[in-house]
Amino acid sequence: MFPVIPHHAMKDVPRTVQVFQYDTSATAGRQPLLIVPGRNDERYRYFHMQKICRYLHDDPRFRQRYKIFLFRYNTMAPEKTIENQFQVAIRELSKNQGRPLTIVAPSIAGNRVRNAMAYPLVDLSVAKLITLGSPFHGTPLLSRDWMRYSLLSHHAWPVRLVRSAAFSVFFKRNSYLLQNYYWDDFDGQEPTIGAHEAGLHSRVGETVVLPNMPPGGSAGAPWHKVIAYAGYIENKQTGKVAAKKKLPVLNRLAFLFGTTFPAYFGRQHPMLRYLNNEIARVPVNDQARRDYAFNDGIVPISSSLSFSSAGPTEAPLGSADWFQQIKTKVGVRRARLFPNIDHVTFMYGTGPSGRNVDLPDKLSPEEKPRPIFAWLLSDILDSADEQFTASTATSAESAR
Repeated sequence: MFPVIPHHAMKDVPRTVQVFQYDTSATAGRQPLLIVPGRNDERYRYFHMQKICRYLHDDPRFRQRYKIFLFRYNTMAPEKTIENQFQVAIRELSKNQGRPLTIVAPSIAGNRVRNAMAYPLVDLSVAKLITLGSPFHGTPLLSRDWMRYSLLSHHAWPVRLVRSAAFSVFFKRNSYLLQNYYWDDFDGQEPTIGAHEAGLHSRVGETVVLPNMPPGGSAGAPWHKVIAYAGYIENKQTGKVAAKKKLPVLNRLAFLFGTTFPAYFGRQHPMLRYLNNEIARVPVNDQARRDYAFNDGIVPISSSLSFSSAGPTEAPLGSADWFQQIKTKVGVRRARLFPNIDHVTFMYGTGPSGRNVDLPDKLSPEEKPRPIFAWLLSDILDSADEQFTASTATSAESAR
């Protein structure tokens, strides 16, 4: 019997993966749904997953078919340690429940589960993985020299010094993110930055091989089990927000007081609007490209949808008109793309405006718009997956 998730914050640091159940109801033949929190969430009440859990659990169809479990682990531990712990914990939970798991994993938790699934017996223990804004190709935000160079290029000296210092503090405190989630440059758009240009030592030009990228950009196993969600915040580069040419000083002050200042006080939506703008205009090799304009404040959609290596070349993101073309260039089983949401929308349900609104899936315009958690529920309950899940369960049982 697993303990019930506590209603209070937990300050200790777990040494290994701890498994909690959302409530004490009997499994009674239901399928296990595992929710894996992201960075630093192990210290917070409900691991910051209370809104997702509550929404799913309140649906009678879900309660009839699924029971919720959650992982708690040291999210600051070395990646290899987490990966090894996940391999054991996923297999044990699947074995305990007698069937493979459906997993929901936001942000870098999606990378960690996906990397653990590279181990065949773990793959057999997973029926479906739904990732929410996971940086499968990394992100320019965590490419230190690239971001510093961009700050120096776009800001006057008083502002760029302050913002560069803020980024430096962040990078120093989160060095493990830089080591594991920097841009893998699968699209060849990261520019060559020399020390004479940036005033910094650059790692650009190194050969980068990350486990986050699907081999050869294919959608082969276990990527065929992944349903990837991505989102982006509208900005001037996406073509939906008009550039304000008049009164530039007032426009800059409005942006400063609307994003930067609130961000320093820990407000996440303003912080992500600010970061969205910085990622959108990072310098690239092809100045006509705007691929990174489509990002959720942390991750470009080409990363969270796990574009194949040919994706950016054959379907560049010059504008939203290209969305239907990129649908065939993703390296996952199913991809969903939502406009005007940010990175924390996947966990909290609300977008940059602070409201919970109906969202269209830009890659499936024939489907009815709905709130982000309703999309998640529909993909969990998708009856078209039943045969796939059943065949996975049979394979897992035979492997044991």
